Amino acid sequence: MNNETKMLLKATGCVCSVISFVGITAYSIATTRKLNRLANKFGIAVDQIAKDTNIDIPQEIIDEAMNQAVQKAAEKQVRVAATAITTSVSADMRKEIKTLVDEASTDLKSDVEKEMKRQIKNVDISEIKKNAIKELKESAEKRMNEELDNIIEKHSDQLDSITRIYKSIADKMEDD
Repeated sequence: MNNETKMLLKATGCVCSVISFVGITAYSIATTRKLNRLANKFGIAVDQIAKDTNIDIPQEIIDEAMNQAVQKAAEKQVRVAATAITTSVSADMRKEIKTLVDEASTDLKSDVEKEMKRQIKNVDISEIKKNAIKELKESAEKRMNEELDNIIEKHSDQLDSITRIYKSIADKMEDD
């Protein structure tokens, strides 16, 4: 195939596509108009039938629907009231408990303070002094012993060094 044939086929394809699109669009518009006219006729007919027709609903069905609506409304109101009562009672209880705890806390503080004062008055200070002095003596004695041990160890090491020096000198003198 040559280039002219290819171009002619492409142009023909494009023209056919455009014609198809225009045809489909025109058909869609025409069908939509017909459906709209038909829907308008049905809408008018249905409205006319609704106006002219008297529908008789049995009283039992109406009563049942009313009872169900009342039941639902009552249940909702009961839930709302129960929530409000629960919230109110809870707030009142918290307030009462806080008041009782505050009062008890004040009484307890007073009792604890009195007991502490009583116990402090009964404390034997001379016994505390004796115990403190005893503990201080023991602590000082322990420190002193540790220091003496350190001094003895230090001097012992120095004494060993001096002994080795004299021994070394003595050994040298014997060899000469």
